[in-house]
Amino acid sequence: MNEWRITHAHHNSFHLNESESILSKWRSIVESNGCHFVASTLFRDALSHSLAKDKGRWENVSREEYFDHLHTRDQSSLYGSETQLDYFLYNKITRNPRAVDAQVKVERALQLLARHFEIVAMGGHDKFKQRIQQFTGWEEKEMPRKNSHRGNLNFTKKEVENMQKLLEENGDIDFIEKVKLLFDNPMI
Repeated sequence: MNEWRITHAHHNSFHLNESESILSKWRSIVESNGCHFVASTLFRDALSHSLAKDKGRWENVSREEYFDHLHTRDQSSLYGSETQLDYFLYNKITRNPRAVDAQVKVERALQLLARHFEIVAMGGHDKFKQRIQQFTGWEEKEMPRKNSHRGNLNFTKKEVENMQKLLEENGDIDFIEKVKLLFDNPMI
């Protein structure tokens, strides 16, 4: 029998940096019942992901205010947006609650991935779907894209350069490069 149960932890529900023990407990409970626990996550290129998040910017918030907010180290996620690294560690609760430096965040995120995630993918939605299907033995099925934007997003060269600098300072560029190197391989 190939029966699966899915639990989805997303916005405002799971603060992995502080809730690691909860994830460990879930795994323990599932495995004590003779089942497999499979944690998976998908990351994207840091720059394209962060620029795409602009689509969710509130209408009454200028792009400059929005980008400035991303430069802060320890405030609440005022505009419902954060970089991938901060989202992975802290969800939408806050951006870097202890104001740790970028390297500490990168090391902690890599530690959490190594300890708890069986499937870590970079980039394509289709690659992620294929990895899930390989791991579970599920038949080919359509996996609809729920979080996508079909419109155009236009940025100035200076805005792109500023976002790139922000992502470097925050640790996102380093984190994504290390994810590619350490986790994003076709072997499951």
